[in-house]
Amino acid sequence: MMEVQDVSNRVAKIEAIKGDYEAAHDMEDELYSDVLEHIAAGGRNGQALVKEALKAKSIKFPRYSA
Repeated sequence: MMEVQDVSNRVAKIEAIKGDYEAAHDMEDELYSDVLEHIAAGGRNGQALVKEALKAKSIKFPRYSA
């Protein structure tokens, strides 16, 4: 079960490692995937989880894609 505090903690971890932008980007992608999987499986608090996860978008670090 995923809770809003779990997502908040993960966003904080992304903020803490933003200097390693590749790792931060990987963690951000994984967070979004985990939130979507939770919602798809019928998990609760979907809207609140998404709102919290999207806070990672405001963390300033390079996001490169190949």
